[in-house]
Amino acid sequence: MERIKDVLRQEQYALTLHTAANLLTSFVRTDEIYLYLKLADWAGDILGLRQKLELKELVRSGNFHIIRPYYKNSVFFNKQKIKGFAVVSNLQLYLELYHFQPRGREHAEYFMKLFEERSLKNTPLHRPKAVPGREAAVF
Repeated sequence: MERIKDVLRQEQYALTLHTAANLLTSFVRTDEIYLYLKLADWAGDILGLRQKLELKELVRSGNFHIIRPYYKNSVFFNKQKIKGFAVVSNLQLYLELYHFQPRGREHAEYFMKLFEERSLKNTPLHRPKAVPGREAAVF
């Protein structure tokens, strides 16, 4: 996972699903990596990225999942930085986990429980980085 930070710029990707949630919860053990990419030239850039990350193209059953967003920018709205990684917003993460198999709904419910407990204690899941001219909010 550390190679992702070395190869990709923060504005170019966002981790999602169990990969992102485990940065906060460590609830589901998995070796799968799921991330959204924002690329100008998908066909051209994806090959170069695959080479930089030293990924092998497989016909099926890989563990590194690069997702092209259906809507160009929506998954990057309120993106956050957790442990040095770019991660989708908490709302986006919850919604995606809830409808994901395997164990997505279970992970989403645990994530929500953790969020609610920390909200009651007035402790955020993580400390958002302040952006000048914009208030930081934690869902």
